[in-house]
Amino acid sequence: PSTLEQLRRFVQFAQRSPEDQQALLRMITRFALQPATALAAVFALGVVVPLLEEAAKSIGALIALSRRPGPAAAFLGGALSGAGYAVFENLFITQPGPAWGLSSVGRIGTALMHIFAAGLTGWGLGEAFVRRKWLRLLLAYAGAVALHGLWNSLALAQIYGALLAEYGPERWQTLGQAAQIVAPLLLVGLPQDAKAKRTLTNL
Repeated sequence: PSTLEQLRRFVQFAQRSPEDQQALLRMITRFALQPATALAAVFALGVVVPLLEEAAKSIGALIALSRRPGPAAAFLGGALSGAGYAVFENLFITQPGPAWGLSSVGRIGTALMHIFAAGLTGWGLGEAFVRRKWLRLLLAYAGAVALHGLWNSLALAQIYGALLAEYGPERWQTLGQAAQIVAPLLLVGLPQDAKAKRTLTNL
């Protein structure tokens, strides 16, 4: 009941004066920093969303299976599906208004993650349906979900780091500041790990 009351107040304050909007921001921040909310966000974005999105992106790769592609072609089919998904996500999920272009450019790393993860699943589908190596499909899908989940979790760590540094208890502010530094560095480095990509694609 208390959560529902908070949400009702969020809506009530949403279109009012700047002072009310600041009050709304503080309320949202308090709600976001509750342990149950943080755990739910990590579970949703780090586990549930990757499971669903990687399965959805594999539909595009399934179309190419009728041609019985080799490993490289199967990977390419999945990568193209991931690229299409990334374009859709940038068009409809990024921040609207004048900042749309900037936020879209900022999501280039996310697009690369989608492309590689979907390519990995596409490769696994080719191995399973063409070469009957079903374990490779399971490993490829698990790898894609793990990569996607790690990416989302690091992005979430950056957001929570900013909230903790600005609004959190004093004992957690240093941790928040550290997360703001470390998480972006890991996000930048993750798509560039060519050695890991070669290892996965040579399974």
